[in-house]
Amino acid sequence: MNIILVSSLFYCINIYMDIKSNHKAIAIALRKLRRERGLTQAELAQVLGLSQPHFSKIERGQGSLSAEQLIALLHRFSLPVSYFSAAHQTVPEESSLQNALAHLGARHLREVSGVAVPERLSDPEAAIAETLITAPDARLVTALAPVLVQNYENVNFARLAERLSQRGVENRLWWLVEGTYRSLEERLEEPYLSRDIHRLYQKAFLLLARKKQDYSSIKFSATLDELDRDLLSELTVTLVRERRDVLADHWNLITRITQEDFLRALQEAEL
Repeated sequence: MNIILVSSLFYCINIYMDIKSNHKAIAIALRKLRRERGLTQAELAQVLGLSQPHFSKIERGQGSLSAEQLIALLHRFSLPVSYFSAAHQTVPEESSLQNALAHLGARHLREVSGVAVPERLSDPEAAIAETLITAPDARLVTALAPVLVQNYENVNFARLAERLSQRGVENRLWWLVEGTYRSLEERLEEPYLSRDIHRLYQKAFLLLARKKQDYSSIKFSATLDELDRDLLSELTVTLVRERRDVLADHWNLITRITQEDFLRALQEAEL
């Protein structure tokens, strides 16, 4: 066998072994690939011969790709093997998303130095959608409360709901809206709010009250939605489901995030 061919084969095997064990690198690469090619989870799952729920778990770092599935992606999209390696993921997407949310009103988030905000995430609607779809961690998800309050006039809720519906996670939007609404209701009872913050909260509260009326008549998804990315076993799913708060239970979300977490994010962003 040709020495160059043997060397290339060993290189590919080593890269694959690195990829297979690094679930986070796979998750980041898959999300990046979908956005670059404008694909839904269902469409990319079909390429891999997977169901959308199974693919969603891999994209959240809860699974890996087989050698056959990796080859299918490399061939279909003309990608180098290194595309899925940890070394290829030079800038964590969570860092750019965190910086975007900080710019959009989540002032309590620490900006990651040296990480630019992609142009697509400068739009609050896009940043909210990406955070709800990828749900990178609880701190970024709850940071959407102050972002929503600061940018409510620039968010088309119907369009955002449709975008999330295409991913099968539309309940997350209304969960966020209701969590933010309840948090605003509590903060507006605070006698020591500054005049500017009180005025902002009052306007956002009234708009979200109308949105609550809009979704009170819709038929939301009855499918259980595993929001937290670390739900790696059936036991963990069961425990989190049993302990979730009333808000998450109402919207069929399995998450440790509570309405109190949204309230805390609002308070921290005021400072």
